Amino acid sequence: MLSARRVVSSVLVAILITLLLAAAGSVAVAQGTAQPNEPRRYTHHPGSAGTPRIIAMAVEGQFTAAEQASVLRAIEEWNHALNGFIRLDVVAPGSVRGIWSIRAEKGGTPQAPNPVAGQPLSSTTASFWSSGGETLVYVDRIGTRDLRGIVLHELGHVLGLDHDPQGNLMSARYQPSTEQCIDKPTALMIAARHNLPAAALNWCEVGGSNP
Repeated sequence: MLSARRVVSSVLVAILITLLLAAAGSVAVAQGTAQPNEPRRYTHHPGSAGTPRIIAMAVEGQFTAAEQASVLRAIEEWNHALNGFIRLDVVAPGSVRGIWSIRAEKGGTPQAPNPVAGQPLSSTTASFWSSGGETLVYVDRIGTRDLRGIVLHELGHVLGLDHDPQGNLMSARYQPSTEQCIDKPTALMIAARHNLPAAALNWCEVGGSNP
């Protein structure tokens, strides 16, 4: 999740998610507006020749067509980074067990109510025994921020990552300059979390190629 400092609304959201899914969650709170889309250049390393571990994803709720495209683009970028070792597959809601839901929610204002405290933009919570879970995206709070970058961050939580104190993609607080792509520190955290060869994953870097 992307998080800033806690506000009352984030506490209420956390309580609600806990009652629904009974798990540890992450609330994305962020501020700032998105910069114009910059080229996202990725490495292209030889990937896994084996069978990938599949994580089933369902996109639900009232996303607009453009918002849904941003969500799918984030999934596509993660699949490029994971390079065949793990794959995020989009499936119909309820079609398989252990599914992860990315759901559009409403209930806030586009911009943060407080320039210091911020406002939750999204949250991710696992269900029992890590058998799937739910990512909520508060679409009416996104404003001019980059939805694709926010979903990239939340998918990092789906993959088991915590926040990165160094302030890269997995920073606790949304910043347009750090939410652009899956950077190398994030790829290294994925490699360590899932015992994967770091050099076989992909990440964005200056001078790389588009995925």
